[in-house]
Amino acid sequence: MTRAHGFGRATAVALAIAVFAFPGVPLGAQSASILARAEVSDVVLSVLDLQELEFGTVAPGLPTVIAPQTSASAGKFEIRGAKGTEVAVDLNLPAALTVGPWSMPITFGANGACHRNRDQQAQCTYFDPSTTLVTRIRNRNFPENLQIVWIGGTVSPAAAQFPGIYQGTITLTASYTGN
Repeated sequence: MTRAHGFGRATAVALAIAVFAFPGVPLGAQSASILARAEVSDVVLSVLDLQELEFGTVAPGLPTVIAPQTSASAGKFEIRGAKGTEVAVDLNLPAALTVGPWSMPITFGANGACHRNRDQQAQCTYFDPSTTLVTRIRNRNFPENLQIVWIGGTVSPAAAQFPGIYQGTITLTASYTGN
């Protein structure tokens, strides 16, 4: 009995049958399947205003500064959402505080705001509130699935500033980025 290339006759016949019975299918082909999955979170993105940016009584002609990382008077927002998700945070900032027809300039510097994924103001990271902040919600379950934003600023009353309680609105908008 002659062996062709190390195969016995029965093996050679079985291979020939396989090649003709399943043309185009490589010999020894295997396959496996996996599922593609995505979970849609039922956690809604929410923003709360926890504290106003409060300059208190200011003296005419003297600028007053509130630091976001160190001042108890800094404004404060809380963002909650699906844990670990990325959010874009935008602040709409007033150029002036007003009372009736009178106005007083307010400015926000490059370090005018800070954020942290815990309520720890002294350890927050500075950012420029005039630009979009992209950050992540803390990767924890409720109630720790959050991001806190503090905002400070500088008011600059004129030497002859009209007396009154000046106000302006700061609006924080947060949205999921999809990342």
